[in-house]
Amino acid sequence: MPLIPVTCVTAACDVCAAAYEPEEYSVHFEDLAQARDTVRDCGWLITAEGRVICGADDDEHRQAVDELLPAEPQPQVPGQLALGEAEEGR
Repeated sequence: MPLIPVTCVTAACDVCAAAYEPEEYSVHFEDLAQARDTVRDCGWLITAEGRVICGADDDEHRQAVDELLPAEPQPQVPGQLALGEAEEGR
């Protein structure tokens, strides 16, 4: 039987470098789509830029996810002074 090289895909967290190993074995996917679908179904986050973030719940992972969120909106009623704005500055 000849040896045939096969290309496969593995997944690892971009924050902590933990490999996706659900049962303590390395999973080899046939393509990127299969890898994305599987790790996403297991609670991992895949960003639009292709970053992969595992489901670990620590400060480093929370910060990585928080950085993906848009800035909190600063609501202001028309005619209302902005914080720190003086009346004479209008």
